[in-house]
Amino acid sequence: MPLKAMVFIDGNWLYRNRTNIFRRLEDPGACEIDYGKLPKAMVEDAANAIDADIDIVRTFYFGSMRVMMGGAARQNGFYEFLERQYRYEIHIHSFAAAPQFERQDMHWINMELAAEMLAAAHSPGAFDIAVLAGDDLDYAPVLRKVRSAGKRVILASVRPDGASMGENRRLAEMPRTCDFPCVFLDDCAASIRLVRAHTVRKCLQCGREEETTWAGHDFYCEECRGKFRSAASPVK
Repeated sequence: MPLKAMVFIDGNWLYRNRTNIFRRLEDPGACEIDYGKLPKAMVEDAANAIDADIDIVRTFYFGSMRVMMGGAARQNGFYEFLERQYRYEIHIHSFAAAPQFERQDMHWINMELAAEMLAAAHSPGAFDIAVLAGDDLDYAPVLRKVRSAGKRVILASVRPDGASMGENRRLAEMPRTCDFPCVFLDDCAASIRLVRAHTVRKCLQCGREEETTWAGHDFYCEECRGKFRSAASPVK
């Protein structure tokens, strides 16, 4: 019987590190994450190490969205795409578009992710392995509690470069936080890189056909997207 894993993705951390994940590829600027392949890539090494199948039973994505004039259709579209296409369980925090709320937003994601992981860890038979994509030291206490509940932990992060490493300690270096070697997403960048296919789609707003690589459920042509952005821009 395969082991059950739940994946917990700190979406803000992943967004901030997306360029670091692909920096060693020939064309890192054109790279995007394939969210269908990402969860599996984070458990492959552990499955090989223990010679067991690992079944990903649920993937959580914790993100945020600035509340702006006219809404945030593009971000909503991305979250809905993850939900529809890959069955991610989405937890989104909306906050005011002001710098003073940025840190509060990050704390909300930390707390919500920790609460969901702990609740699942104490739910009988929910999972055997917790997979965390993130590198915030605030997660150390919750990972220790999850392990004390008899679960194993996989941590996914990125390798630090010489400029950013400094004196900062990383989550993977904290004692009693994980059970396997850290999975560095930049090491598997080629396998989680999104390769977009060009297709012709019809705009839902005006009906015009346009070639695109957008694979989301709803499609709007470049002209209609431009009109929406203009209408959503705050008046100065």
